[in-house]
Amino acid sequence: MRRRESVPTASFAGWRGNNMLVVHILWTLLALNLLVLAHEGGHYLAARKAGIKIYEFSIGFGPRLFGWRKNDIDYSVRALFLGGFVRMAGVEETIEGGKDDEQLADDDPSNFKNKSLWARVAVLFAGPFSNYVVAFILFAVAYAFFGVPYDIVDEQAKVGYVIAKSPAYQSGLAVGDKIVAIDGQPIENWDAMTAIIRQNPEKKLTLTISRNGQNLSIDIIPRQAFGQT
Repeated sequence: MRRRESVPTASFAGWRGNNMLVVHILWTLLALNLLVLAHEGGHYLAARKAGIKIYEFSIGFGPRLFGWRKNDIDYSVRALFLGGFVRMAGVEETIEGGKDDEQLADDDPSNFKNKSLWARVAVLFAGPFSNYVVAFILFAVAYAFFGVPYDIVDEQAKVGYVIAKSPAYQSGLAVGDKIVAIDGQPIENWDAMTAIIRQNPEKKLTLTISRNGQNLSIDIIPRQAFGQT
């Protein structure tokens, strides 16, 4: 007989739910991509300002999907959208000890290594500087839309959602309830609450919750109320 999997009927708020974890992973990947692109974009803009020959600016890595050529620069979009790169004359040879595919003459003024010290420093510094600028913007946007995460402001376990007519709902749990104690044991933070629930998945536990300034007691069985623990 096939075992029926339990379905989570309640979850706690903050940034710790499974769904939110996936969302955060996606946001993290997006943020990392933006930071990498900003880094390379900083090099690109500074190099153009300094008059350095740029061969290619690419979004992503791997096989080329499509691209275009403008102002004698190849712009491309590649299959693995995990950052990007900018390829300019003299950088590989000067910094990495390699050779450019389209190496310019040693005395060419558009070669990176023939630029002044300050111009070269500016091109190299523009990448990390752009990271700081974009990171600041991302934090500002995140704060504007999401505020400060619960685990920074308040680590107290808090119910995020309850499915109607579920065991959690029938036990009396409601969105916004804060778990302040389990079987009389004070709950100081999320980790303490999670540890007790995982150690007692089938045991009836008495939750002391704070709701609208009042403390209430609710009996639950973790596996029934919260699904897999």
